Amino acid sequence: MGMTTAKTGKSSSPAPDRSTSAARKSGDLLREIEVLRARLEEAEATIQAIQSGGVDALVVSGPDGERVFALEGADYPYRVILDVLNEGVVTLGANGAILSCNNRFVTFIGMTSERILGRPLADFITQEDAPRLSAFLSEVAAESGIITICLARADGTTMPANLSAAAFEVGGLHALCVVVTNLSEVFDAAKTRMWLASIVETSSDAIISNALDGTILTWNAAAERIYGFSAEEAVGQPISIIVPRNRISDVAMFTEQTRLGQQIKGYETSQITKSGIAIHVALTISPLMDAAGKTNGISIIARDITERKKAQAELEEHRHHLEELVEQRTLELSVKTSDLQSANEQLQSANEQLQSANEQLHEQGEEMAEANELLREKSETLRRSEERLRLALQAVKMATWEWNIPDNEMTWNDECYREFGYEVGSVKPSYEAWINRVHADDRVALEEAFHAAMSEGWEYSTEFRTRWPDGTVHWLWALGGFDCDDSGKAVRSFSMLLDITEKKDTELRVQKLNEVLQQHSAALEEINEELDSYSHSVSHDLRTPLRLTNKIAHLLLQEHGAQLPHGAVEKVRMILDSTHQMGKLIEDLLAFSRLSREPMKKRRVDIGRLAQEALEELQDERQGRDVEVVIDELPPCIADRALLKQVYLNVLANALKFTRQRERAEIHVGCAQLDGETIYFVRDNGMGFDMSHAESMFLAFHRLHRSQDVEGSGVGLALAKRIVERHGGRIWAEGQTDHGATFYFTLGE
Repeated sequence: MGMTTAKTGKSSSPAPDRSTSAARKSGDLLREIEVLRARLEEAEATIQAIQSGGVDALVVSGPDGERVFALEGADYPYRVILDVLNEGVVTLGANGAILSCNNRFVTFIGMTSERILGRPLADFITQEDAPRLSAFLSEVAAESGIITICLARADGTTMPANLSAAAFEVGGLHALCVVVTNLSEVFDAAKTRMWLASIVETSSDAIISNALDGTILTWNAAAERIYGFSAEEAVGQPISIIVPRNRISDVAMFTEQTRLGQQIKGYETSQITKSGIAIHVALTISPLMDAAGKTNGISIIARDITERKKAQAELEEHRHHLEELVEQRTLELSVKTSDLQSANEQLQSANEQLQSANEQLHEQGEEMAEANELLREKSETLRRSEERLRLALQAVKMATWEWNIPDNEMTWNDECYREFGYEVGSVKPSYEAWINRVHADDRVALEEAFHAAMSEGWEYSTEFRTRWPDGTVHWLWALGGFDCDDSGKAVRSFSMLLDITEKKDTELRVQKLNEVLQQHSAALEEINEELDSYSHSVSHDLRTPLRLTNKIAHLLLQEHGAQLPHGAVEKVRMILDSTHQMGKLIEDLLAFSRLSREPMKKRRVDIGRLAQEALEELQDERQGRDVEVVIDELPPCIADRALLKQVYLNVLANALKFTRQRERAEIHVGCAQLDGETIYFVRDNGMGFDMSHAESMFLAFHRLHRSQDVEGSGVGLALAKRIVERHGGRIWAEGQTDHGATFYFTLGE
């Protein structure tokens, strides 16, 4: 509906002049009557228009100018529309005052409409933008326009906004309609984008994003500096332009992990620049996800660590040089340490066997379990001591001293003070200060050996104890010699000292542990003999009734099958199936029991050929099915071939068993390199499993599915786990219900 206005006016007639003639007075009255008649007709027309609904507002002219009166309810439809708009709307009079505003504008300003109406729009604009607003309102009086300014809100804050203004006329009156759009979210989003872009562009790390097919999408300034490719050269190219040929397989592995939503942090690898130069980088690889949480890209942050690697290599070279120098003076200690390490390796090997036996025999009694726990604690203590000793040898923190014999002047380095239990600089270095710290029980023998070597000018190597002021006793190893004058008399003595207290403590602990180990080894031997006897008993006592039951059931079917009801025949066949399954379970149980006692025969194994042999032995399981098996080229390894084949037999049998419900079974046998470690895997598209059972599925006799749904003894995966762990590796599984499963394992060093 348009707005119709009726315009009325009021005028004042001059007062009659009593001095004028009657004729003039009469003429004035007639003219006045005509004016009143015209106004009356205008008023009648206005009333009729109002009654017919054709008038929404009245414009009344008077001494104070024209005034607009809106009829009650006439603008209601418009106000409903304006109040539901997301933009603010105001109407300005010719003088710039606000005639009306909607609720959204009231919200923007933060005050009531009564306080807004009648005030100039400039009152609600920041002082900086007031001149621009004035110029803008002058321009849009003739033509519509848009301006971006800041509103001044009642709480003192500002709000960026777009003002869209257009002029209009109502009943001869000029006015402006201004639409106010809030730009706060637009400005905030722009600032965020600029901030993030600034971070990416100013980062010292290369930040790259690529699609799941490997196409590079973004390439920051640091990537240009590190790799030599400009953004124009790199964007749109495959990520393989910076990956060496021998690392191409990493791309597929990383893509697969990020597709599953996984993040890879701190992965160190080598890449190539535009000029073909190899560089070292540390990668952080993360999935990029859309609003639905689906991975649609990959983010790569690459830090150039080439210089760090060079520094590490130089440090390693320097350390190696220092080790060679120290090795010349520490031959005896090295020999002793080697013997200790050899004994420790034997102890660790024995500990592994004992621990494996204890896992099988933990139900034999609390006494054996407590002894095993004690051995674990002692082994861990020994391992930590060995680690500390190794670090000490690497650090090569040796004390040194030099003695000018004729002048009786001695010099010590700082470490020498510490080895004798002195504060650095607290005493003057001297022969007496040194010998006074030697343990009373060792002092006489040490002085005799020292003076004997000095009289002959020999080198010497000896071990002795020192006692510190706090009463503690420390073991030192000394290696030294003498310089002699032309007459053969010693004139200078020099020596290096090394604290071997931990070594001595370790030797004592090893001696005690060997005694405990001998006791446990004897007990273990006795238990193993009992296990062998138990295994023979199980083999004989359980198989005999099974064979008898199986034979009776066969005879029953052969001789009386025709006379038996159909239901009875099915039950007899169930007996045969059950005896067969029980026999298989006994075989698996005996194999599981024998596994930890049989010695391993490690040699080089062609693992690809071994996996193919295992698959051929499972040919019966593939008969009549559409099964696709892909075996990648697998690197050889060092392992017990028979045991490793059993691992592949069990895992492949699992894959074939749990893909029976698929129209086309897909099985992939492969491996991947991660952090220098070879990880073998078998992946299928079968029933999968809930990851909450990922650990328990490797327990003996633990089944995730009912026997009537999927057959099995529940020993296969436990047997595979035991074999892998005996090789020093680990095994684990990942999967999702109805989306397949992947079994991974490693074989240690």
